Amino acid sequence: MQHGYPDGYDPKIGRADIVRAFRGVGKSYIAAAYSLWCLYRDSKNEKILVVSASSVKAKEFVPQAKGILMTFDLLRFLRPKEDQRNSFDRFDVRQASLSQSPSLKAAGITGQITGSRATRIIADDIEIEGNARTEAARETLMRAVSEFEAIKVPANYERDELIRPAADVLFLGTPQTEESIYNRLVRERNYSSFCVPARYPKIDKLDVYKIQRDDAITSSARKTKATARGHKSTGISGWAGSYEGVIAYDIYHADGVDYVCVEQRTHPSDGFATVDVLYNGPLGVFKARSLREAS
Repeated sequence: MQHGYPDGYDPKIGRADIVRAFRGVGKSYIAAAYSLWCLYRDSKNEKILVVSASSVKAKEFVPQAKGILMTFDLLRFLRPKEDQRNSFDRFDVRQASLSQSPSLKAAGITGQITGSRATRIIADDIEIEGNARTEAARETLMRAVSEFEAIKVPANYERDELIRPAADVLFLGTPQTEESIYNRLVRERNYSSFCVPARYPKIDKLDVYKIQRDDAITSSARKTKATARGHKSTGISGWAGSYEGVIAYDIYHADGVDYVCVEQRTHPSDGFATVDVLYNGPLGVFKARSLREAS
């Protein structure tokens, strides 16, 4: 979390990172320790907002951070004074500047975060089964995440000299579906992502953990093995489905041209499933607006 900046980092925009990890790895505890480390470095100006899936989960974060703060002697100079904010969902550290925003605040993603200001936003497990089960629920979550851009403190300049970079945003979570918002943030909003799998994958499975952005198909993505259909998959694939079946696509590269294969797959019935190829041709030509047009 605290080391290194991704390629293409722009201090005018700030960091936008995602750490995807399995349950039980200690994401929340690490996030609490990371928050205190940030306050240790800049106790006066650091304003951290921690967002969780629910207000109940968010309120559990602050006592956890306080527990570290009150028991770790190295941080005793940060412990709040009696006349400072120190409640169940927020607190100020001793050297905090006078501000409407506390040094550390926790809130639910559906709670009152509008109007908040933060130099660092940590989204801790905001995607759960309940808010990621349907496409509509995921879209609602994505709209809530978009509010982060209004909460981030912009870069601070004095006489064209950078005094402080723009606020950073860090997501910690476990993807709940193949269409997880964590994957969408990488593809659509240029977030950087680091994955901690439950088991280290085999060499031929490493590409499964890569998320390709929508803006381009890189040469490295084209160097994968042939699929069962005989073409070279780029690793860019997806699907949308219902109880009736699935529409799946796979983008691949051959002879200097990018292609897309779109299939309609029905769920097995009496032990059998059907696969119909709706389109298999150049990527730029495919502009189907419906299944009927595609077929």
